[in-house]
Amino acid sequence: MNKIQDFLSSLYGYFDPGSVLYLWTLPDKQTHPFTAGTLAEMATAAGRLTPSYDVYFGVGATVHSLGQYERPKNEDIMAIPGLWVDIDVYHPVAHKSKALPPDINAAMELLPNDLPPSIITWSGYGIHAYWLFREPWEFNAPEERARAAKLLQSLQAVVKQNAAARGWRIDPTADLARVLRLPGTLNKKIPDSPVQCRVIERSELRYNPSDIEDLLPPVPDNPVHHRTEKFERRPTDGPAELMLRNCRFLQHCQLNAKDITYAEWLAMLTNVARASDGIHAAHQISALDPERYRPEDTDKKLAEALAMNPQTCEYIRTVVGFPGCPQGGCGVQAPCSWSLSKVGKARAVVRGISIPTPETVLTQEVLGALALLKKEDQIEYAKFKATCKGRVNLNDLEKMVKQYKKQVRQESHLHVVQDGEKPGTRMLSNTVPEIPLDLVLPPNFRFEKSGILYVRETSSGDIQAYKAVGTPAIISERLFNVDTETEKLEICFQYLNGWRKVLFPRSTVMDSRKILRLADFGVAISSESAKYTVKWFDVLLDVNQDRIPVTQAVSKLGWRGDREFVLPNFSPHYRIDIDDDGSQRTISGFTTVGDRSEWIARMQYLRQSPKARFILAASFAAPLLRILGQRNFIIHNWGNSQDGKTATLWAAMSVWGNPDRLISTFDTTTTAMERKAALHSDLPLAINEREVLSRGKKDDINPLLYTLGEGRGRNRADKKGLQITATWRTIALSTGEGTLSNTGSFDGVMTRVLEISDGPLAHDRDFARNLYYFLPRNHGHAGPEFLSQLLAADYGTIFATYREFQSVFRASYQDRIDSHIDAVACVATADYLTSAWVFGEPWEQAKAGAMATGGHILTGLITKKEASESERAWEAFKDWIAENQAMFKERTNGPCFGYIEKGDMPFDKPDFYVIRSVVDQFLSERFSSSRKIIREWALTGKIESYNHGGKIRYDAPGRVLESGVRARVIKIREVNL
Repeated sequence: MNKIQDFLSSLYGYFDPGSVLYLWTLPDKQTHPFTAGTLAEMATAAGRLTPSYDVYFGVGATVHSLGQYERPKNEDIMAIPGLWVDIDVYHPVAHKSKALPPDINAAMELLPNDLPPSIITWSGYGIHAYWLFREPWEFNAPEERARAAKLLQSLQAVVKQNAAARGWRIDPTADLARVLRLPGTLNKKIPDSPVQCRVIERSELRYNPSDIEDLLPPVPDNPVHHRTEKFERRPTDGPAELMLRNCRFLQHCQLNAKDITYAEWLAMLTNVARASDGIHAAHQISALDPERYRPEDTDKKLAEALAMNPQTCEYIRTVVGFPGCPQGGCGVQAPCSWSLSKVGKARAVVRGISIPTPETVLTQEVLGALALLKKEDQIEYAKFKATCKGRVNLNDLEKMVKQYKKQVRQESHLHVVQDGEKPGTRMLSNTVPEIPLDLVLPPNFRFEKSGILYVRETSSGDIQAYKAVGTPAIISERLFNVDTETEKLEICFQYLNGWRKVLFPRSTVMDSRKILRLADFGVAISSESAKYTVKWFDVLLDVNQDRIPVTQAVSKLGWRGDREFVLPNFSPHYRIDIDDDGSQRTISGFTTVGDRSEWIARMQYLRQSPKARFILAASFAAPLLRILGQRNFIIHNWGNSQDGKTATLWAAMSVWGNPDRLISTFDTTTTAMERKAALHSDLPLAINEREVLSRGKKDDINPLLYTLGEGRGRNRADKKGLQITATWRTIALSTGEGTLSNTGSFDGVMTRVLEISDGPLAHDRDFARNLYYFLPRNHGHAGPEFLSQLLAADYGTIFATYREFQSVFRASYQDRIDSHIDAVACVATADYLTSAWVFGEPWEQAKAGAMATGGHILTGLITKKEASESERAWEAFKDWIAENQAMFKERTNGPCFGYIEKGDMPFDKPDFYVIRSVVDQFLSERFSSSRKIIREWALTGKIESYNHGGKIRYDAPGRVLESGVRARVIKIREVNL
């Protein structure tokens, strides 16, 4: 019996043979059903799946058959083998949160002392503890299932409280339909370093549910069960802003969106979704974590959340484990009460006024809220009145609260919406019909074709009007940048005979000094009108929260999740939000122009050259880096001028857009190169003409190559603190008349750079020259087409193809560098896919062509020996000795570098002894590490090594030199002069 079957038998050995169990795999999210009577087959299947997938098992059993992508819900679970808890252990890569136990022992200390588990497993980056029952707990009624769920929550609540006392957080896993990692399989959370899941402790302890119930404290009733009545929206429901402004838990979910647990996210959804704009608000909050956010998955979970009761404040505190609620609560039973209940909404309205003034208090909304609180919550009413003291006339306030229902402020002769009007009764299109986005006219403003006026009534009853903007201007869109977590506003205004749109940070639009920048773009404002312009945009935004669209924006291209890729004019869910002019120019190069069929015909001719085909395929390969787990690399094409190197680079970048705008040069700063690489993440980075560098920069290009290959820029700081470090995944394509590497290049550079010699189009220079005219007029078709196919493809099949190329190349080119083989296999995979998806070749022909092209390239790459820094250093050192033989003679006019001892026999080779400091100086000036290279020389027998008191030394005291000094010398074994 193997380890997987042994574990499954411990849990399900006494289950009814017909009970349905299942495995569940990632990333394909497939369900693999079995029965308790087929545990051996289940274990075999898990062993077969684990090399390619993360394998989980459903702890609870059901009686229903399961489809390929179907998982049971809590109400479908009919029996469980015991209780469980999942405790993550801190790991800098596997887990985002740092508030976790540091090791296994610390995690085990969180388990209840008087309830030792039956089994403890290591999941790879945490532990799972199981308390097994003496017999399966079968649920014969919904009440029995609810009792089991409550007991599981109670056990996990104890563990969570123990963790909270130490400042750690534990993810809730108290749903009966939970899946957990199966011991005996691999945790592939870090693809390059899979970890074995295994049983680390086992005992014969078994429990009755009642035994555990007696030892655990009670927890509040779980409010997550399904509602008996369908949730219905009401006209009186308020916006989500009311609860977000007043609930610390929801504010925590906003501020820490990237770190919140699933249970916290679900608790947030069950409340926020109930607001009048709840669906939109829930998506906005969820999107603050772009790595986990998927709109379709959020929609599904929102449907589930609305079928549940909202999770209460008590449940959020005790079970979900949020410690930030105020002592004694905040006056509501659930966060959604701030937006749904009349009293809750009234509290939210008045608490939203940070500094009471007559302008903010004496409005119908606030007066109505105060009238309700005076009746239903006199303490809240008294608190608010106290804050108004000295700012608002309290006698007037009392009178207006009493009379607010009878007051009806009439619209002035200027047709300005007054504070007392019903929202939405007057629209901007009433006076400017052609406005691009119709919005509600805010109180106290006049909006006409001649511009916008702020209008107010003086104490004497006179009407005064102040110019805000000299032309119609609105906020047409809000952009939330998920990379920088900042918001911008799109200002749309009438300009000449049309409408113009400009984008500015919200802080600029809401600042009376900064907003003057809009004047440079044609907005008719001045320093005199600026404060009214700010007021206009502020209240316009406030009364049109549901009408002004909110769009997500990003500051870099590339992957967002598993099935979304950001590319200009390709990604419907994101806008590109970049401030600097250089990046905007690059973004403008991602265009689709011209005739696709003509482009295909030219590229098919170009692909007849293996080198050109490889470079073209490399352009398609950049989006595959993430899927294949391939690190960044550089392809450098060097050789004579006019042999088609740059023309081929243009062809490669024409896959994505206009090559004239997408290709940069080496003559740039490191910071600029980092920003461009970050912008081009998951896309190729094209750099032309190494020769533009000065001699000094050419010799010092190693740091730039390291940076590009590493995929991470330098850490920088300004007066505010550390800046965000630029990161990227890319394949850099470069050209030049000389190589990027040289004798003194570090090993890391040699492994990162694939250097292809000679121009790919030297055989047809006319064709190469013609590409400079053709490609700016025909480009950008193939890249989006390739991405569309890729996003719909099976990533597992693509990875298997990559492994196949990798295996064949490793067997055929054993003397080539492993990282070069991996890079060529990556490009060959892209070549294979491109040949079929873009150029319409049959799959077999595509694979044969990709294999032949990869082999051709590998034949021309350097060998492991040629790439070795110690070997290159040795060859240079021998040349140096030959040049400086005179410095080894007994009498020399210059400095002494060592000495030569002749052999005993006439034909014996002389022995060279070189002063150790001379060797160190030679190597340090030309290579990365003198000590490392000397050690490798000794290991390969090029120099003598000595055992000195158990320590290996590579130098020894030499003879007394002419100067009378005895220096430490290195004996050279292998020199042929």
